[in-house]
Amino acid sequence: MNHCYNILHFLTLVLITNSGFAQSYTEIRGSIKDLKGNPIAGATIIISKNDDKIIQHTISNKDGAYFVKFMTIDKIKITVGSVGFLAQKHALEIDSHKNFVKDFVLYLDVKIMEEVIVQRFNTEPDSVAIEIEDLGLNDNSTLQEILSKHPAFSVNDEGAILYKGKNIDKININNRPAFINQNKIALESLEKRMVEDISVRNNFQDQFTLGFEDKRETLLNINTQEDMRNIALGEAEGAYGISDKYEARGRLMYFSKPINTFFTHSTNNFGAQNLELNEVNQMFDSNDVYSEIEKSLINKLFDGNIARSKDFRSTSTATFRHQKENYRIHTVTYYLSNNRSATQSVNNITPEGNLLLSQENNSLDNFDAILNKSYIDWKARDNMLLGYRININAIWQQDERNSLSSLYNNGISATNLLSANGNTNNVRVFQEVYHSQRFGQNVLLDNSFVFEHVNTNDRREIFQPNESLLFRQPEFVTSDWTASSKLQYKHRQYFMPWLDYQTRYSNQSASEIQSDRRYHRDIFLQQVNLGASGQELAKYINYYAAFSLNIYTINNTSQFIRPYSITVSYDKRLYRWSANVERKYRVNDFAFATDRIENYMDLTLGNSALLDRINFQDKYKIGYNYTNLFTGRFWGFVLSHDNYQNNLGQNFLRVDDTGIRYFETRIIPRVQSTAVSVNIARRVLSSSYPLTLSGDLGYQSMRNTAFNAEQEFVMTQRGPKVAVKLESLSPGWFNFAIKSNGNLFSVSSLDQVFDAQSFKSSLELITRKGNFEGRVDFLYWIDNLYGNRFDRKNVAIHLEYRKQKYSVGLRGRNIDDFLPVFDNAAFNNYVTINQGINTVVTNNQAIRYMLAFFKYRFN
Repeated sequence: MNHCYNILHFLTLVLITNSGFAQSYTEIRGSIKDLKGNPIAGATIIISKNDDKIIQHTISNKDGAYFVKFMTIDKIKITVGSVGFLAQKHALEIDSHKNFVKDFVLYLDVKIMEEVIVQRFNTEPDSVAIEIEDLGLNDNSTLQEILSKHPAFSVNDEGAILYKGKNIDKININNRPAFINQNKIALESLEKRMVEDISVRNNFQDQFTLGFEDKRETLLNINTQEDMRNIALGEAEGAYGISDKYEARGRLMYFSKPINTFFTHSTNNFGAQNLELNEVNQMFDSNDVYSEIEKSLINKLFDGNIARSKDFRSTSTATFRHQKENYRIHTVTYYLSNNRSATQSVNNITPEGNLLLSQENNSLDNFDAILNKSYIDWKARDNMLLGYRININAIWQQDERNSLSSLYNNGISATNLLSANGNTNNVRVFQEVYHSQRFGQNVLLDNSFVFEHVNTNDRREIFQPNESLLFRQPEFVTSDWTASSKLQYKHRQYFMPWLDYQTRYSNQSASEIQSDRRYHRDIFLQQVNLGASGQELAKYINYYAAFSLNIYTINNTSQFIRPYSITVSYDKRLYRWSANVERKYRVNDFAFATDRIENYMDLTLGNSALLDRINFQDKYKIGYNYTNLFTGRFWGFVLSHDNYQNNLGQNFLRVDDTGIRYFETRIIPRVQSTAVSVNIARRVLSSSYPLTLSGDLGYQSMRNTAFNAEQEFVMTQRGPKVAVKLESLSPGWFNFAIKSNGNLFSVSSLDQVFDAQSFKSSLELITRKGNFEGRVDFLYWIDNLYGNRFDRKNVAIHLEYRKQKYSVGLRGRNIDDFLPVFDNAAFNNYVTINQGINTVVTNNQAIRYMLAFFKYRFN
């Protein structure tokens, strides 16, 4: 009855009115010179309102030229300055002329003050133009190369983009949404030849958000060249080479004012992928985190381990975004198909340091997955939004493993041949209808109703030749209904309180097909949230605070919990302080109720008596970032501490005579983790050969209670991480990049200490001359795992010749495997730790290829 009331409540709130607006833009360009007519590079040009609030900002290039584009307002101030020169400020009225040419001549300042312009203006600009002309790039350089070479950004191999300590997960094209949680696709698809200008938008809010205009969102906006708009842009590529390796790739993009759409496809048999796990996790909504089985499936689906004998991957993506003044339609679909095989050597070591079990494994994994997210937003009135969202995830997996297992008892080994196979099917459907309405300029009401359904079937069997040893087939079904209402009030920009009420019902069931055992859990949640947020408190302070009272009723037993979250930041032009403290609660995963075969040949015994327990996590984090675009200096640090309590985990019990490992489900009382990281980047300016030097240093310590059989002990993992990079940015024909990463950690348990170190170094040589580009990457990896050292040296190359719309070339990885020069023993080795059992994994092969490719570009 309560749910019917909530639906009725939602539907009856969808009526009432308000107003809206349209946008236009002004462009100003010109030059900055001194009295002698010499161009001034790196001069700052700041566009501000009459109240000195900055709305746009850029710097002049090496020729002294500048260009700014900003949202049109009636009157502006334009301020120009450079270190060692007197700043100039001019008022400008914007009439029917939207394009201006304005040149400036600066006079020397006899009192040279460091960063005089920065001291003069301290507010965070709404838009920061990113200079990309002096990074040693060519027209075909990708967005990943552009941002990686710019010291204000940090870009990793998984597609994460960091700017001044803020994650960027949205990229607009021509001020319209295009790539949302799709950084990897954008980084690989967009090229410098397409780009007119790039800017960071700090205070962006699109027209389909009724939230108060002071809400801050940081994203990247890329304006394309005029001749790249309203046409189809594309690329097709085919490659084939040694060891029968092949690849077929293609992409098609179309950017216009109402429509941004793109399609990508990649099929290869050497493990290359253009999707990343973190982007998929961000893209799909869910009332709760994935179950343990779902997390395992998703992680395996996107596993990027290149130490395989075969790794077939086929990935297709289709994204369509259509936006008009009063509605928008977005749909994103991914299809993935993987077929992989690998061989591994695995050693299991007890907390006392004794060899327990060694395995020689051959495994095969097949995946098919369809992931879709679609939504439609309708601006029914200027002050009212209606919307519908649907997410569908479907994953099918099949796997096989053959293992030669040696079980050690007092130094004596017994050997067995084991085999395992299984298949897992998982389908998740998420649907939401929502209503957002603004009353006047100060009150906002949001309502939503969510339905979510998950079905998982996991069938697994372990056997010896002609004999079945273990068979398990748990099935899980979950249905959730959630209704919520949120009322926000804007008292002032620095104080915007809100009240939120949510009610949720979850019906969960599990069954074990092999034993006909069944489990059931009902969860009823009532949640009241009270919070406030504000910006520019005392000019520079932004904050968010939320406090909740939750009543969990699990199978008729109620518990009161009080989560909270507080975030405070101090933002100025050059630096940013941020701090966060929060407590999160979560009901323990229902999958732990049943017996499950995991990791091919491990049996975890379920414990349904623990399912009414709620675990929680305390998080503390403080960070600082300094970003100076004028001098090319950047540095920052992050200090964090996490405390987990009452999580369900696996307690190692024993290894039976056949080599099957047994675990039981139990409460892990406490896990504590402390981490600190420092990063620094500095552009070494030189007229002839500019360089960028960057480094990261981190240290992490984790301490947790562990169980081995009935023995309880404390296990500690600690150690530093370090990364250094030196890169040249010459506009000439030659550049280089030197990278080195080190990871050193130790595991302590029962008076035993196990050390592991991994080092990865590379030297990349890059040459660009006319239509030719060449890259040679020398790799050197060292793994020192518990006293065993593994070295690997190898070479990767990329040679490409471009002529108008086509390219031909060669690319290869692990070339030394074809023409052995180095004495390589193993590749991509690592250690895992589970309740005191240290597992050392050694891979004796890696994907290798040498491909000839042909690429054709459309427009």
